[in-house]
Amino acid sequence: MLFIVSRRSFAASDSQNSKSQSFLHYTQFSGLAIQIHSMGAFQVVNRSTHTNQLMKEVEFPMKRTIWRTVPALALAALLTVAGSTQADLEEGLVGYWPLDGDFVDHAGTNDGTFMGSDPEAVFETGVLGDGIVLDGIDQYIEIANESNFDFVDQDFSISAWFRVDSFTKSWQALIAKGEGNRWRVHRRGGESIMTWNGGNGDVPADANFPIDDEEFHHFVGVSTADEIQMYMDGELVSIGDFPTVENNDQPVMIGENPDARGRTWHGLIDDVAIWGRALDEDEIAAIYNGGDGMIIKEKKPTVDPIFVGGQDTIGSESYDGSQSNRVYGEETPGVSGWSGRIVTFEDSGGVTINDHDIALGVLEDNEGLKGEGAYEVVDFAGGGGNFGVNNPYPNDVSDTSMSDFVVEVTAEVTIPAGTWTIGFGSDDGGRIEIPGVEFDLSQNNDNFSDDEIRYNGNRGHGWTVGSFTLGEGLETTITASFHERGGGDSFEIAVIEDEFIENASEANGWELLGDGTLGWSVNTTTSPLISADLTATVTAQRPMQFDVNGDTGEADQLVLENPDSEIFTTIMDLGDNLEFQIKSSGNVSSGQAFQIIGADQVTGTPTISSINAGQNWVFDAGRICLDFCPGIGNPGDYNGDGMLDAADLDLQAAAMNNPNPDLGVYDENNDGLVDFADRQIWVSDLKVTWMGDADLNGQFNSGDLVTVFTAGKYESGDAANWGEGDWNGDLTFGSGDLVTAFTDGGYEAGPKAAVAAVPEPSSIILVLTSLLALFGVARRRNG
Repeated sequence: MLFIVSRRSFAASDSQNSKSQSFLHYTQFSGLAIQIHSMGAFQVVNRSTHTNQLMKEVEFPMKRTIWRTVPALALAALLTVAGSTQADLEEGLVGYWPLDGDFVDHAGTNDGTFMGSDPEAVFETGVLGDGIVLDGIDQYIEIANESNFDFVDQDFSISAWFRVDSFTKSWQALIAKGEGNRWRVHRRGGESIMTWNGGNGDVPADANFPIDDEEFHHFVGVSTADEIQMYMDGELVSIGDFPTVENNDQPVMIGENPDARGRTWHGLIDDVAIWGRALDEDEIAAIYNGGDGMIIKEKKPTVDPIFVGGQDTIGSESYDGSQSNRVYGEETPGVSGWSGRIVTFEDSGGVTINDHDIALGVLEDNEGLKGEGAYEVVDFAGGGGNFGVNNPYPNDVSDTSMSDFVVEVTAEVTIPAGTWTIGFGSDDGGRIEIPGVEFDLSQNNDNFSDDEIRYNGNRGHGWTVGSFTLGEGLETTITASFHERGGGDSFEIAVIEDEFIENASEANGWELLGDGTLGWSVNTTTSPLISADLTATVTAQRPMQFDVNGDTGEADQLVLENPDSEIFTTIMDLGDNLEFQIKSSGNVSSGQAFQIIGADQVTGTPTISSINAGQNWVFDAGRICLDFCPGIGNPGDYNGDGMLDAADLDLQAAAMNNPNPDLGVYDENNDGLVDFADRQIWVSDLKVTWMGDADLNGQFNSGDLVTVFTAGKYESGDAANWGEGDWNGDLTFGSGDLVTAFTDGGYEAGPKAAVAAVPEPSSIILVLTSLLALFGVARRRNG
């Protein structure tokens, strides 16, 4: 069952309506030979013992390969063959997603992230273990590290098992990097066959290979410098010539096309693999394995973690947040520039924007998101354009990651008398409407009225321009818009004096239209953004490893960038399924805390584990702490156990002697230091007791002195804690601690809140002399 002879091996002897002519195909593996005779019969030969075992007849039709029962001896031989083939298949493997209940890449670190309005991923039995079932609405898998899959000037191959539950839209994508000369595997238009673009025009399967039958099928696409090849169910079904693969910045998507959104797959996808080389026909036959499939690479028992900021070094990973809960101030008229808004694919409820008529309907039906303030000029360029200003879109996206969206800009303008040419550059379509003017000459214009210029379809970045003449100045409102179907995107508005029907460029004297350009007045009414939330969600299919350094207090961080802290509140959502691994270096003390999330608010609770044996880390609102997190609950309760006790004072003493203390925890007076002043606040204000109260019962008396001298640490140089006499926080018990205690004035004074007579100095000296003599003698005897 695991040994495959590809159909192409027999192509020379196939005739139109008959089986193979007589011939011999002989292959040897590890002392075993496969002999293939006339009419498809074959035998397995043990060359060392000359034992032959005749197999049952096997037929090789033109379109399908049908295997019959293989006896045990053949199966043993074929398992050996399969093992060596699997090892060969790992060569050049860039990404491998078995999709057995997760989206982990078992060839590298290109893990997938499950996307869709229904966040529940459904897995069902596929060909090899499980596969992911996508709903055909908006679910898909987005793959990390997009540049690993550009394959410019490089051979590459793609393999996937799939099942079509239904075809509900044209060009539904199985796996894709983009449109144009970017690669993709998808349904052929509205037909029932698949097609493959490996950097050139689509090469479809023929109509005799429909795949919308709710059965499992196998696809392989190969792209080389000379040709692209498409295999379906182990058979070569289509070839195209001379592919030219181009880069883009889009992520690979399983079940969607990043350049033409809304083409989501409805059905099951299993065992997706991508190689940075060309597979040959024998390897493809082995993967298909007569329809039973072959595991390309054994799954790792444990996967490598994601090293935040790099392995064994302190660094950070930055995230961009999406805005919500926006609050705007009062409208302000007469602001120089343009106002803008955007309606995204999500805002429109998933509308595919195939032309600008649809785009205008989307703008009419959806408010979308207003940009902040005014734009000096119109130059939005996620992926192109001529003028290079490249403003972010009104939702702050500044790349080509979006598809099927519309941007509209408006301005109140005063146009001087004269002849003018105005134009917009766009990828894809767009329009400019200026009530009160009548366009005369134009280029690339699909206008429906005299006061507009329009490009209604889709294109790469191109210019639509039109000229008009005014006998006198005109006050009017310009409304302009553009839409993006998929791929690169850009939108610019430029103007030039006189009549120039050409593509706009600075070299020819064109200028982006803003307030004061060539005497034009361009103003808008806008509302300033007062406050908003910026939220980022962290997802990962494997553990994330953080380095922390106990000596420097530094740690790896996930950081949510905040462009204006006076306006935005940053929120990092970790969910409840992340695993954080903590790897420490240096001297880390119990209770030491490290900030690993850089955001104003943190939601979700990850699972925390330690790389270092014997360390127990806990997570608290964006920081991790060894054993416990200080400062939880009441002020001064550094270990969070609900009590103010000697353990907290000992943590404070350790912080006082740490060159990089956690100021947010131990700096009680907020002076930027952790020192004796903070210790005084803890003892006097928080605990309301005296220096020298060794047992923290609210009083400092002879009992406390007996306790600390009994511990035997006085002037020994040994480490001491609060209960052993370290009252000044230097981690030892000496004369300085006695000075600290008696200077505080609480000896035999009773509780701090009570009024009591201060004992005479002579009685204090008498007690100290007696204790020193007593415990000094005891120490000499014990020595």
